[in-house]
Amino acid sequence: MRTEGGWSCLFKSEGYLCLPKHYSFNMKEGFDCLLNGKFWWFFRMRLRITLIGDPVKISEPPVELHDQQLQYPEYRFMDLMTENGTTDHPFREPLEDEEKAKSLSLPILALNEVYIGESLSSRVSYLDIQVDKHPSYKSRNSGLCISTGTGSTSWTFNINKLTHQSVEKLLKMTFETTRFPLNWKDPRLVEAVAQKFNNELVFDPEMQLMCYTVRDPVTQGIFPSSTSLEGKPRGKARRISVKSRCFDACLVIDGSLSYRFNDGTQAIIEILEEDALRTVHLYSGL
Repeated sequence: MRTEGGWSCLFKSEGYLCLPKHYSFNMKEGFDCLLNGKFWWFFRMRLRITLIGDPVKISEPPVELHDQQLQYPEYRFMDLMTENGTTDHPFREPLEDEEKAKSLSLPILALNEVYIGESLSSRVSYLDIQVDKHPSYKSRNSGLCISTGTGSTSWTFNINKLTHQSVEKLLKMTFETTRFPLNWKDPRLVEAVAQKFNNELVFDPEMQLMCYTVRDPVTQGIFPSSTSLEGKPRGKARRISVKSRCFDACLVIDGSLSYRFNDGTQAIIEILEEDALRTVHLYSGL
């Protein structure tokens, strides 16, 4: 068990997966609750990842992020192009050997999120994305983040949240455009709007849905179609397929394990009921 007096305080986290503070300082009471059945089961959904591609490449062991180092990244980029023997555009058509790809279900399930993108964050990521049964589309972006309800309070939340500064600016622009009697300087209004928007980013960890966010999408034209998924960089799904058109990309599970995810490799991310993690919630005030 993680306690608020332990890892949570050490890393300055919010402690959503930690024991309530009351039990952190009353461990015996917490164990008594467990032994006497004064708890309920809570099933946190997790993400299953299946890689499809070159059997050798997708079978490579993952790298712990704290062990991964980028040394002379631009030289690595040139070496990789030489190694592949091609300088084709990332959105080239699949090669014949890609059509003979094998699949591998990763032994690790993601409790929080999966991140897909170039290892060097300053480089644009090229991805083919398909959400559920919608048509796939090509996207240039700074990476794709897919989270569970558990992870919706963390990275995904901070990518998408509205700041008070942004809300105030939008309210001001609304007033100037419509002349609707709106007191955009009222801090209570700004706080209420920001809080309502941000609260809706968080969803039930037991919900059999994942939330995806395309970070910093490069739009095709000035006004992307709002009716297509390309014009909606955030949403929820049950199944997402991502094909890499990147040169030196990675697929990272829960900010820890990093798998190589280069040009031609495909990832299927699913959320299935049988993959849920059974956790315990202690009754409060007992």
